[in-house]
Amino acid sequence: MNSPLPPVSDIRFPQVLVVSASAGAGKTTALSRRYIEFLLSDKVPNNQLPNILAITFTNNAAAEMKRKILTELKLIALGVQDLIAVMVPLTGLRSDQISIRAGNVLDGILENYTDFQVRTIDSFLSNIFTASAIEFGIAPGFDISLTHEDVLDRAFAEFSVRLANDPDGSAIIRTLTDLADEDRKRDDPYAWDPYTAVARQVKKLYAAVTSLPRDLAIPELSADLARAERELRAEAEYLLDLLQNSAQLAPQHLLKDLKDIQRGDFAAVIDRAVKTKAVKAGTTKAEKEEAKRLEAAAAPMLERVNSRLSAYGLLLARRAYVPAARVLVLLGDTLEEMKRRDRIVLLDDAVHSLLGWLSTGVVPDVFIKLGDTIYHFLIDEFQDTSPAQWETLRPLIDNAVSTNGSLYAVGDTKQSIYGFRGADWRIMRQLMTTTVFPSAPPVAATLNQNFRSRPAIVNFVRAVFHDIVPSSSWKAAGEESGLSVYVQESAPGPPSTGHVEVQHIVRNDETEPELDTVVEIVKDCRARGRSWSDIAILTQANARVVRIASALNRADIPVIPQSSLDIRHRRIVAHFLALLRFLDAPVDHKALATVLLSELFTRRDRRISQLEVRRMLFEHAQPGQHRPLYMTVRERYREVWEELFSSLFKRVGFLPLYDLVAEAMKTFRVFELFPEEEGSLVRLLETVRAFEATGNNSLRAFIVSAEEMSDVTSWELPNPSAIDAVNVMTIHKSKGLGFPVTIVLLYPFETKIGGPVPVMVDEGVELWRVRKKLAERVPEIRPVYDEALLREQVDALNRLYVALTRAREEMYVLAIADDPADEPASFLPASADDPSHRPRLGVTAKNDEPRVTLLFNDTVSPLPETTFEVLNDRERRRGEFLHALLAEVEWLDVTNASLENAIARMRPEDEGLSRDDVRSTLSALLDRPDVRELFTERPERTVLREQEIIAPDGAVHRLDRAVIDADTVIVVDFKTGGTDRETEYRRQVQGYVNLLQEIYPGKTMRGVLVYIDRLTVAVVA
Repeated sequence: MNSPLPPVSDIRFPQVLVVSASAGAGKTTALSRRYIEFLLSDKVPNNQLPNILAITFTNNAAAEMKRKILTELKLIALGVQDLIAVMVPLTGLRSDQISIRAGNVLDGILENYTDFQVRTIDSFLSNIFTASAIEFGIAPGFDISLTHEDVLDRAFAEFSVRLANDPDGSAIIRTLTDLADEDRKRDDPYAWDPYTAVARQVKKLYAAVTSLPRDLAIPELSADLARAERELRAEAEYLLDLLQNSAQLAPQHLLKDLKDIQRGDFAAVIDRAVKTKAVKAGTTKAEKEEAKRLEAAAAPMLERVNSRLSAYGLLLARRAYVPAARVLVLLGDTLEEMKRRDRIVLLDDAVHSLLGWLSTGVVPDVFIKLGDTIYHFLIDEFQDTSPAQWETLRPLIDNAVSTNGSLYAVGDTKQSIYGFRGADWRIMRQLMTTTVFPSAPPVAATLNQNFRSRPAIVNFVRAVFHDIVPSSSWKAAGEESGLSVYVQESAPGPPSTGHVEVQHIVRNDETEPELDTVVEIVKDCRARGRSWSDIAILTQANARVVRIASALNRADIPVIPQSSLDIRHRRIVAHFLALLRFLDAPVDHKALATVLLSELFTRRDRRISQLEVRRMLFEHAQPGQHRPLYMTVRERYREVWEELFSSLFKRVGFLPLYDLVAEAMKTFRVFELFPEEEGSLVRLLETVRAFEATGNNSLRAFIVSAEEMSDVTSWELPNPSAIDAVNVMTIHKSKGLGFPVTIVLLYPFETKIGGPVPVMVDEGVELWRVRKKLAERVPEIRPVYDEALLREQVDALNRLYVALTRAREEMYVLAIADDPADEPASFLPASADDPSHRPRLGVTAKNDEPRVTLLFNDTVSPLPETTFEVLNDRERRRGEFLHALLAEVEWLDVTNASLENAIARMRPEDEGLSRDDVRSTLSALLDRPDVRELFTERPERTVLREQEIIAPDGAVHRLDRAVIDADTVIVVDFKTGGTDRETEYRRQVQGYVNLLQEIYPGKTMRGVLVYIDRLTVAVVA
């Protein structure tokens, strides 16, 4: 049996079925239907909802699978015959039974939704650890951090302070900086900031260590290195003495090596080519005889020198990361202290704890803690499983298959592109080819049809990996993950065969000519009838995504860079997360200051001016000020504190997380005051709800999760498919997606072996630094280097495969390289289609469709030319204060009560101003009938105060006041001082009038200058 989705009648339990599915083959559909098949059939043992677990690798994938399962169950229950015809032979049910059964199952899911187990692997493992925490000596109330980056950043910040006071600290920092510099790739900027480089290196090392299957071994090599240097120097001096007596026959490059060794410059010699000839061939008969005699004596000595160099090189490779490993050990103390203090458990630590615990035969206890036994495991994207994750799941799956259960694993080793996160596609290959579970030998199946791409694209990809790669030096890498031997054909479909073009472009990182080519292709696609949203542009790095999006913007092409969909990049969400950080940790001055200076606060409350907030923050930042900022705010502005913060402050720890966030949104009226951000705010609530669904209800854990960048998808807005715009994304982000047209930008592979390479030794696992030249000299390093290089090449080819398999109908491949012989440019077939044969849809895309003309903007708006007048500090502060006070006044009544209230709130004496002077000045001004009219409430009249408006060039302008009536708009600009710059002021107000004319095109526009001190009004327009 080799069907990827066999009928229940053909399944013999227990079963381990591993399905290999190439790109576009529908593996997620197959897994979802397997889940439905098991739920519906009465022939599957232990098939109740809590007994079946589907595992994915991202929150979005889990949500999509749930949606797919529920949708198909609903369609079956409603009697949709096409789907019933598919499921009847799979389940063994009659067509009149299956709809009733589907309806009952659907009702059961909705009534017991928590038993509907479609989860990410991180969520499932976190749930096991939480349920079993007491077994590890951990008290309740802890939070699980899914990644280590944020916690490690904070721990390293504390540790670095201690390191700065350590006499050996500078040496450690230099070592780590050197390692980081050696690991830099061509596109990486120089690390001018050593702290950043060192922190990145420490996190890289920590990730390598936490993924190790055994404990880290830190060898003590000082004595061995000293002995190796002495022995190497002695051997080199013996040979040097011999050769110097016949210097004319000694190769100069060998003499240089020997002299460098004699001086102690061993590292320089290690990186040079291995010398195999000790003596040059003579020219005369006497020289030839002398050379023969000398060679007989020198050859064994040179062999010993090379042997000593090899031994020394091995010690260097083993020692390179020893200082860094010791830093990790020292850092571990700070990290453990922080985790205890913050009651945080890193997921990496949890997985390692589970790994050891589950191997002791406690699986039945685990299921008791979870509430039910899992008999059927379904795993999607199995090629992305890490060794630690797999070793943790294995005992649970072993228990399932030994009790008449099953494992259904779907994946594609050719699409494993997350090696940098620890994913190991070899786990899937091993499961397909060896009996991992004694109770059930594996059954392998394949999905061979490509339902996504047209034949021309499928054939092009096959030519790359079946014909060209196997004839290159990358042959072994192509064979390793199955790229050279996979079988796939196009599914029956439309008659068009598709279109593929290849263009080779000489790389120039300054002018980036490929961007012009991208714009040309996109415009041509549009002219041939494509909508903008049909097109996706794929590239390797996020930095290039930004540059491509900028080029499209400059060409007036609407674009959606995927990085812009992350709601954490929206100001309102960032400010709201700052509010949550403050509520979680009231002593976080930075979080509270961020809130007070944000629009989240200024739109909600105008009782405290921004001028006053800044002055308070400045005072609080003075040396010797240790009092928490929130106490100052609470005492100075009690009314504001009670209304906005006090209730939330008291409810932290009592309200569930979702309720707390919803209450904070209600308190700050975010949906009312930020209607333009409704999508981002709703997505934030959805993210909170999904976070709670993982079993975690901690505000602290949610904040940590928000600061981590590992699972970006859970924070992204849904791709706005209704917007007609070009998609630009990284190759990693495109995985699992398909588009009618793709433009793929390929830059040279960088398969430099850098960073720590784990090597198994008797004592555990050592971290070696291996380089190509060292591998050529040291036999023990050669296989380590070759394996590391092979894995890098496999990852690179897999990324290429993913990039080339996203297109449905048209694909344009741009190979940007210094030399066409560079990989992957050299892998592309020359027999691509001619540009003149680009397909036409027969319809020209409409240009008058409503669309957002600018969805991304990274241009820097020109700064307005500014002239300066000489003002003393008191005049400046007085002018700012009067502007701020007038902004506080919405409408005036006959008693000027709102003016008096504003003066009382803003307290002019705090600014060194006289309250009486302020009152008299503004009262006199507001007594003018034409000025008072601007502050008089009328039917249908609204007012804008200190409103920011963005001009077409991106510049931001702030209006003092704008009074909007049914048919008129009056722009008001207040000025203190004299009228000597009135011409400039008039231009400024006229500019405001022009901007508002575009916003209110049907209204009559007026502009006025109000001179506060002179009590005069000048009409501008």
